[in-house]
Amino acid sequence: MNRRGWLCCGATLLAAALPVWAQSCPPQGLPARVSIQYEANATRNGLSLQGESTLELNRIGAEYTLTTALSTSGLQWARQVSEGTVHAEQLRPKRYSESRLRRADTSTLLDWPAKKVTFADGTEAPAHPGLQDRASALLHLSAQQRAQPQAQAIEFSVDSLRRISVFRFVRREAERQA
Repeated sequence: MNRRGWLCCGATLLAAALPVWAQSCPPQGLPARVSIQYEANATRNGLSLQGESTLELNRIGAEYTLTTALSTSGLQWARQVSEGTVHAEQLRPKRYSESRLRRADTSTLLDWPAKKVTFADGTEAPAHPGLQDRASALLHLSAQQRAQPQAQAIEFSVDSLRRISVFRFVRREAERQA
């Protein structure tokens, strides 16, 4: 599956987990531990992917580790890990790593004092306040949605292994699934 396909798959999984995550997160902020398992179904360019996805957050003081994984038929297709600190109940990633079936683990590093991101290939870009990674984006979106419940759109920057992109989420009518 190409990069765009994985992004769409990730967005689909993100949308599926968000309501469950929002219910798991207490109003005063991030809990010490959360584990969510849910069924994941995605289709892109005729390729269907069905399996189980997990999201696990472990927080000790100001440090956190967030892991998301997608497995099908006992095979782990994708795994993302975000590690960092929590400031004002917002995640501040320091390291993002990603692994996929038959591919080695690769990482992006965020150096907040130097205000830079070092991507997996060694290239660098400026780190902006509020920057998230592809794993922490789910929790950040949930926090932003709770902080701005009437917002029609939420937008923030997200780093991956190669670049920084702007993610924009637009409020739409609820969709019912049978």
